[in-house]
Amino acid sequence: MVQAWSVSQEEWTCKIDEGLAGISHARWSPDSRHIITTSEFQLRLTVWSLVNTACVHVQWPKHASKGVSFTKDGKFAAFATRKDCKDYVNLLACHSWEVINTFSVDTIELLDLEWSPNDSAIAVWD
Repeated sequence: MVQAWSVSQEEWTCKIDEGLAGISHARWSPDSRHIITTSEFQLRLTVWSLVNTACVHVQWPKHASKGVSFTKDGKFAAFATRKDCKDYVNLLACHSWEVINTFSVDTIELLDLEWSPNDSAIAVWD
């Protein structure tokens, strides 16, 4: 379970529970309006909105606490996934959390990924 509280609004609280899937890792999005969780066994990554309680799922995240990178302006995210023994990078637009592109990468075992300092490229490494 993940819990969040507001330091400026005492009455505001949030509780996120993935049920049987469990939660192995949680992180904030750059806009602080979403919490991103990874379920046990990397079954799915979920983006939870703290504004309207909507959630978006990305299937088969590669890692629980790595394999996620945001552009400096927070407009785009890159998530590493693995399906059928192949590693992929999913690009998402953070305003809607829709997948805008997915491509396979030529790695044996993708360890992590990172946007370049000017957000023009993504590096992945084994």
